[in-house]
Amino acid sequence: MPERADGPDPLRTLAERALAGAAAGRLTPAVHRFPLAEAAETPRALETRRTTGEVVLEPTRTATP
Repeated sequence: MPERADGPDPLRTLAERALAGAAAGRLTPAVHRFPLAEAAETPRALETRRTTGEVVLEPTRTATP
């Protein structure tokens, strides 16, 4: 069970824990990649919540069939 972030600044406590976890390799960012050829699909994916985390357009990635 995760620990609560108590204390005078709970948001700072959570941020510090998240950064420490990322630095230690325990957290992996969620990245959804789209080829540049599918750039028009990107806003629709965001609006319909089919993505989580970061959305990246990659100019060298090939389109999905």
